[in-house]
Amino acid sequence: MMHQMQFVCLLFTFVRAIYGQHKEHCLNKNDESLITSMKQMMQALTEKMQILENKLKRLRLKSMWIGANDRSREGRWLWESDRSSLAFSDWYPRQPDDGSRSEDCAHLYSGFSYRWNDDQCWNRAGYICERD
Repeated sequence: MMHQMQFVCLLFTFVRAIYGQHKEHCLNKNDESLITSMKQMMQALTEKMQILENKLKRLRLKSMWIGANDRSREGRWLWESDRSSLAFSDWYPRQPDDGSRSEDCAHLYSGFSYRWNDDQCWNRAGYICERD
């Protein structure tokens, strides 16, 4: 059985913003939504992480929001775009941990080699949008 993969364009925005601001900016740029939960897309993105990691290091950007949160129920991570459950994840070991009991938004974090981490949503970070 052959599986087809639908690719989308991802906009990596290196302007730092708190979690809620990224959605407004993505929509203002005519983007459909934040990054979606398609396993194939996340795997393709993961394959390109070394390139992204090098660029983020050069820009000294420590984190990027990816559009997932567990604000509605602790431990139940959903994509912001369509409120679907995560079908794929790339959490750093022992993450998410809700370390300060208020870490409800997922981001790529430089301290964990740009793997997923949970963070406080009011912290400022870059963000990733999906584009047509």
